[in-house]
Amino acid sequence: MADTGENPDPSGVIEHVKRALSHAEEALRCYLALCAAEAERRVRSLLRQAVWTMVLAGCGLIGVGLLACGVAMYVESRAAVPGAGPMAVGGAMLVVVLAVIAIRRAGRGK
Repeated sequence: MADTGENPDPSGVIEHVKRALSHAEEALRCYLALCAAEAERRVRSLLRQAVWTMVLAGCGLIGVGLLACGVAMYVESRAAVPGAGPMAVGGAMLVVVLAVIAIRRAGRGK
């Protein structure tokens, strides 16, 4: 077939569709990049919250341990029975933990 130099699509519809597809591809690429950036931002925020929660929980546990040790020594000095302080404080802490667990389970059922 001889090349006559004529455009087989005189209205330019095919070229228009090609450009539209190219623009749609770029728009999709930008949208996916935005979604990925948003997901990364959310993950970083959740990690930051988790780290702070773990740090605060660790400090709280150390504080509770030191407080319990001090209270145990005080109770033991007043009771004049070796080992009475740690047993009393440990028992009280166990009762508190079991009460909190029972309250949380009762709250979940509603």
